Order: sequence, then structure tokens, then C-alpha cells
Amino acid sequence: MDTRKKVKSTHDHSVEIDEQDKGKGKMASGAEDSQEVGSKGLTQTRSKRGRTQMNKLAVQRIHGDKQSVEFNEYGQPVGQKACELQSFIGVLAREKVNINYHSWKQVPNEVKNMIWESVNLTYKLDPKWRNGCLTSANAKWRQYKTHLTRTFIRPNRNNPKLLNKVPQGHCISPKDWSSFVISRMSEDFIKKSELQSQRVKANLYPHRLSRKGYAGLSQEISSELCDDEEINRAILWKRGRINKEGDFVGDALKQTVNQIDDYIVQKKDGKLSFNKPFEDILTKALNSTEHGGRVRGIGANVTPSTFFKVARGKVQVDKDAYESQQKEFMETKAMLYEQGERIKKLEAMVCKQRGQEFDSDEKGSCSVKPQCPLDIKPEVELENILAIDGLDDADDVKIMEKGAALQGKAVMLSLELNSNVVAYGTIVTVNGSGNYIDDVPLPLNCMKIAIDKAIDQAAPLPVPIPATFQCIGDAVGGHVAWPVDLISMRDETLA
Repeated sequence: MDTRKKVKSTHDHSVEIDEQDKGKGKMASGAEDSQEVGSKGLTQTRSKRGRTQMNKLAVQRIHGDKQSVEFNEYGQPVGQKACELQSFIGVLAREKVNINYHSWKQVPNEVKNMIWESVNLTYKLDPKWRNGCLTSANAKWRQYKTHLTRTFIRPNRNNPKLLNKVPQGHCISPKDWSSFVISRMSEDFIKKSELQSQRVKANLYPHRLSRKGYAGLSQEISSELCDDEEINRAILWKRGRINKEGDFVGDALKQTVNQIDDYIVQKKDGKLSFNKPFEDILTKALNSTEHGGRVRGIGANVTPSTFFKVARGKVQVDKDAYESQQKEFMETKAMLYEQGERIKKLEAMVCKQRGQEFDSDEKGSCSVKPQCPLDIKPEVELENILAIDGLDDADDVKIMEKGAALQGKAVMLSLELNSNVVAYGTIVTVNGSGNYIDDVPLPLNCMKIAIDKAIDQAAPLPVPIPATFQCIGDAVGGHVAWPVDLISMRDETLA
């Protein structure tokens, strides 16, 4: 008699667990371990942890029992219910979103609304947290696809039979699984995956936060924190990089941690000052500014302007300095417009010399048709054209210099001249060569903006980008292209 069957008949509870797991949708493939028990060498099956289902929440929702969730000062869920909330969002992301969408931006709004409505029916949440909920769903959906790839595709690359077998308990149709396998086995995906692996390996400061995140860590070590949020951010960043043995791994990390400790002492003694609005202990120790749309050491859905307003009350901007910024901003806008006209003129001349028709797009859309490929024009001919027509790239250098000065500045965004403000944002980059939004070149006369706050959630974006955000509400926390003539500086002391 087969040993496995004999053991199962002896251990009836083992059968019940297996059947129960199948009913709950747990992974059947690789879901059991075998181990030797006793001197007879009998094999006993052991059920591993399967996929989270959160069935009890469905029962609570039927009875109209909504769960309360605690949020911190940055609008992040914290506490015991926060972990439960995040697990529920993960279940919805796996079950409601097809795994074959290329990116979250391609997921239909109907599906996103369904996720938010399900969460909102189960928990008592502020409507303002919708973007935070969907951002979390996006991250968990991507993690789920990564899990499928690492567990069921990569180990079976050379085994077509196992590769084509749909993982049990994952509610994936054979057609969807086949398409997913094909996409993950493509050369393009493999190259992107290898590139991302190299980036991960190059990270000198990987965090070790597990699922609790910085918000959970902040509660866990609350006794170590103080009233200074900038010091707390540096402490959280440090603690998030301690391994299980309580050590910092790597010379670069140890050196940065020592630098942070020195700066904390100086800050407490009143000997450390900052000259830039978005500068503090951590940015100084890392020698890098915050990226638009996120803040290191704080967690998801917190922008630089939000953090520094909480940390400092309100960012104090000197009146003369603010007026100087306004003047510099207006000069940059004018130079960007002139740059756009010069580029159009140059492209028209190159096309004329080739006997081709030049088609300029006045709207500056990111979905413009391919124009004359300037990059394949002989360099000598381009220099001759520039010299003859007096087109000099000195202004481009000035734009880059001004762009560096304007990076991180708070702005107000409109859809028409002299119209109402529809969103608040932060300048990420000023237009120039090499600037992209999701692999699409930044259009002429536009700036790359991080959307911090949506005033009009349903308002359309002025410059649509294929397969990305369509309205301002969805773009909060992301990057968009915005025409320079519809951007104005914002005094953060008035926000």
C-alpha cells in the first residue's frame, strides 16, 4: 500500500485540513511538506500557510459591522486593524485585477472603484484615503505577480508541462495563465527583470521593515522618538535597516548611520541649520534631495510638502526670497517657450533639407507622431545649421541651471489661463532632453510635476499620456506633464 495514503488514513485530521485549504483557495501546488516522524520513518504531511482570504470580514460586512481604523498625522493607517486592512486590500487586488494588465494605469477605473467600494463597505474610512487605498492595492497586485513569477514560472522554465499548469487555488483561468506565462518569458520582460535585479543589488541601504512599514515601526519604537519629526525620520530610517541580529550591514550604511547620529546631536544642540525648504538630517546625511511625490523614512502616500508642513508647522518663506523665486520662475517659463520655438524651427530646417514635410503638434501632447529623427542627422550638418541661423544652446544651459533652482518648489496648477486652481504640486524637473514620464518624452513647454493634492478630483489632465492617469484624482502621488503657462508658484505659508 502507498505510504502516503496509509498515513493519510491514519491521520484523518490531515485529510480534513487539505480539503479545507482547497475550499479556502490555498495553494495546493507546493502547499505541503513531508517530514520523517519516529523510528518507522513514516511520512507526515504538513500544511503550509496559504493565501490570505479574510473570510471573516465578509461575514462582518453582511451584518453591517464596519471596522474602525486608526490613522496617524500623515494619514497612514496604523495599529492592529491597519494590518488587517492591508491584508484585505491584498485579497481584493489579487481577486479583482487581472494579472495581464501591463501596469496599474491600464486597470479600468471600474475595477479600481470596485476595490475602493469593497474596502469602504468593510471599514470606516475617510473618502480622502481613496488614493492611499488604491496605491496600496497597486503595490500588492505587483507583489502578487512577482510571487507567481518566482514560484511557478522561473523554477519551471525548462519544464513545459509544469509551466503550463495553472496554479491551484489562485482563481486564474487557463487563458489568463497562458498569456501571463508568455509575457513573463518574453525577452523584453527578462531584460527588464535583470535590470531591476541589478538596481536592487546596487542599493546600498536596503530596508528590513517587513510588512509593518515605517508607520508600524513608528508605533513600535515610540519610546525612542521625540517631538522633533525631522529627528524621528532619521531614527526611523536607521531602525528600518537593522537586521535580525541588531546590526547594520555594509560599510556605506554604517558610515551614513554614524553621520546621522552626529547630525542628530548637532540638531539637539542647536548647531545644525538648513537652507533649503525640503532639507533635514536625512537628506543631509544621504547627500540627496527628496524625490517628488514620496518621502524616505516615512512611508507610503506622504509627499515632501506634506511631511515638512507637519514637521515644521509651516514652511517659512522669506517675502523677498519668494518674490525672487516668482521672478526666476517667470524667466524660466519664458525661456522654455523660446526653447520650444527654437526646437521646432530646427526640426523644420532639418526636414526641409531632407525634402520631408514637418508636422508640428501645437498641443504638446505626449502622444505626438514621430517627427524628423534629429539624432541620426550628421553632427556637422547640425552644427552648420545652428551657426547659420544663430541657434545657440547657451539658453538650454541656463534653463538647466534655473531648473535645478526650481526643483522641489511648490506650485499651483490650472487647466486654463486665469482659471481656478485644480491641483497643488511640486516641480520635479524643468523641460529638457532626457526627461521622460513612463518612457514618454516630456513635451515641449511642459514641466514634470508631482501632484501633491487634487482640488478637483475629476478634472482631466491638460497633457494626456497614453496608458497613464486620465484625471487629476488618480494622479495624486504620481508624475504628470503640465504646460508652463498653466503653472504658478505657491507660497507655502498660505497653504
